[in-house]
Amino acid sequence: ETLVNQGLSESVTEDYTEKYKETETETATAPERDTTTESTTQPTAEPTTQAATEPTTQAPTKPSNDKPQTPKPSTATVAVEGGSLTPSGPELEAEGFTPSRTQPQGVTWVGVDGTTNNMGKASNPYAVPDLNHFLEIQGLINDTSSADKYFRLTDHIDLSTITNNDLKSLAGFEGALLTINPALAISDPNKACLKLDGDGYEIIGFNLNNNFATNFGLFGHLGANSVLENIVFDDCAITVSYQNTTSAAVVVVQNMGTLRNLTFIGDTETVTLNMGATAGTGTNNEEATLVGGHKLKYGFAVLVADNQGTIENCDLTDISITARHRNFVGGVAGQNSGTIKQINGSQTIPYGVNGFTFEAVSHSGSSPIKEVGAIAGRNNAAGTIEDCTVNLPGSTGTNGFKLGTNVGGIVGVNKGEVEQCLVKGKNLDATTLTSSNFDFRLEDGSMGGIVGLNEGNVDLSSALEIGAYISINSNVNFGGIAGTSNGQTAGMGQITNSFASGRQLGTFPSTLYFVGGIVGRVQGLAFLENNYALFSVSKDLAGGGSGNSRGGGIAGGGAKITSFSTSKPNFWSPNVSNMPSHAGDFGADSHTLKRSVRVMNLKTSE
Repeated sequence: ETLVNQGLSESVTEDYTEKYKETETETATAPERDTTTESTTQPTAEPTTQAATEPTTQAPTKPSNDKPQTPKPSTATVAVEGGSLTPSGPELEAEGFTPSRTQPQGVTWVGVDGTTNNMGKASNPYAVPDLNHFLEIQGLINDTSSADKYFRLTDHIDLSTITNNDLKSLAGFEGALLTINPALAISDPNKACLKLDGDGYEIIGFNLNNNFATNFGLFGHLGANSVLENIVFDDCAITVSYQNTTSAAVVVVQNMGTLRNLTFIGDTETVTLNMGATAGTGTNNEEATLVGGHKLKYGFAVLVADNQGTIENCDLTDISITARHRNFVGGVAGQNSGTIKQINGSQTIPYGVNGFTFEAVSHSGSSPIKEVGAIAGRNNAAGTIEDCTVNLPGSTGTNGFKLGTNVGGIVGVNKGEVEQCLVKGKNLDATTLTSSNFDFRLEDGSMGGIVGLNEGNVDLSSALEIGAYISINSNVNFGGIAGTSNGQTAGMGQITNSFASGRQLGTFPSTLYFVGGIVGRVQGLAFLENNYALFSVSKDLAGGGSGNSRGGGIAGGGAKITSFSTSKPNFWSPNVSNMPSHAGDFGADSHTLKRSVRVMNLKTSE
């Protein structure tokens, strides 16, 4: 029998059984990552006069670093529109933008050809050679008198001297270096936009501690016509120490445009997104309402907190995230309501995310961390995630997901579509999979190789060599593809044409413990078709389970006869799985793998 699946290129035979033969293992306590970072206290920006026509959202005052204040000039000041005239020139506030005294003024712009001919157009973008020019982009992208908004980096941009005092507050986006007024992006999208081509150059050293803003990132709002492309982000990481922060990302807070060909290089010694020291509010709300009724979804990520546009052809290396009582956490997006596609690496690194580590700090039933994935924390009903690949251990063999509720290798909670995705684990055997060496470690809730909780659809996806360790607790669901699949309506909660391999071990509670090769727990109208599983389930569930716990070669618990396709059945191995049945709730079917299975690695284009 031939199985076509992405990313697995080995021949698997029934002597695979020996590899997954159960042995007793010693467990060890996982060493805790040191997430302590030096808190940076920032100077207070000097007050400016608020433009009367601009509605604002009051943010907490940025703390002072006690630097001596520059004395006010003794000469008289003359009131002008939007500010006051001083010997150093007028200081203006326009469209809610508060200039910082530390920002450069009056740079000279030329196009990339060295002239001003057609400057700012696609044929001759503004040249951005240094930090001063980069900061001055802010004044141009909200200027609706011109549609010439093309920019191109002509050298690396070093942001290591930037402080919180240099960030802008504009129309409810409280902490960003560059941001567009969302109202202008809607009313005049061709003029209120940013089209920045990095041309392969790097943005370096954006390292700040957010201790004041409810939303925070290098870029704030990017409208529908905005584009970031061909940029390498290196030595960039943020800490979130403000409890009321609900949306934060290293790169973009909210994207409604297009991000393409971006590379993010993390550091195994530095937490990329550090939220482990200060607990969030843990709110179950999903979005905030900003100035003018603009909606910003909650979320935390390396690339984009709230993606409602397109993210494509990007790659991330050595990403690490810690979180404490915060929800919607992802590597690429916190929440996705748009399209994330082709996060699938390059010729040199064959994975879109190569090396991903997440730790839920002080996770408990009263202080949970929910909806976590290496691509997205949540994929909403309008969202699509396709052709994305994740190598959890990367090149250093790091652990993947430590604790959390509704956690998936691709997405934590899926309400939309997940297609042609792949997650690879460490390929741990029964002696090396422990509480301190794992791809997934869970104590409660749902975890899965691809999706934690699936309420949408998963197709043509593979989870390879996944190692899941379950610590003692109850109400645990783990599956090779999905922890739980819940079909709330017909046609939803489907898992089709997918493959999972690996093993699950750990302590065994007596109640509400569901593990399956494809899905741990089946609910509602969820449906499984043409899936293959070579997944070893804990021997504690041998015999299909007991009490309220279940194990199965395909589905752990909750499945009905109508949960499985008869025209395109699901295949499993009783020898590999240690299970007597494809589903823990009833007897075995006849679709067991009794012959060798050759799994070929075919690209979808072939």
